[in-house]
Amino acid sequence: MIVWIAATLAAAAPPPHADVPAVPTDVTGAVLTRATPFVLAEPVPYDWEAGRPSMRDGVLLAFSAPGSLLLQRQVGQPTFYAGATPVALVYANPDAGCAVGYVRGAPDWSIDPFFAGSAELPERIDAAAGAAERAAALRAGAVPQQPPVAPTQSIADLRALYALVIAEAERCAPGDALRLDPLRRRAGLP
Repeated sequence: MIVWIAATLAAAAPPPHADVPAVPTDVTGAVLTRATPFVLAEPVPYDWEAGRPSMRDGVLLAFSAPGSLLLQRQVGQPTFYAGATPVALVYANPDAGCAVGYVRGAPDWSIDPFFAGSAELPERIDAAAGAAERAAALRAGAVPQQPPVAPTQSIADLRALYALVIAEAERCAPGDALRLDPLRRRAGLP
């Protein structure tokens, strides 16, 4: 009897990760509002991509998106991309519909789309997987965006990068202490 109940429940349950959307999640909902290139004094590992490649320069990205894409969750969280490179999503406010992250290197905004891709963990995305995400997004209608570009910032380290993230986040959601205070603590900022 117990075996029958267990078998019945197992058959009725959805498969693991059934709520994970297929590639891509949303190719038009995320809109870049500002891009700020930066150069680090010393390279650091880019933890948001397979193999943790070295990051010496990159672009801070501020963007708007539907709250459903920004809602933090354990399973099914879409990964944002600049071209074929996963974006390090540092701040997301689903209520305000805005987010801030960064990407290593310098996307070519004339050909590289910005989009919410699959729910694969960014640290599992290698060059081939990133290229596949980009190709799928282009087939689904993603188009390159031309964000306003701020002057390049020369910064010392990740702490200084987090300070830039916090400043950008305060523009889109002033007074969001719930999400910004932990970032300040992580960066060692007051």
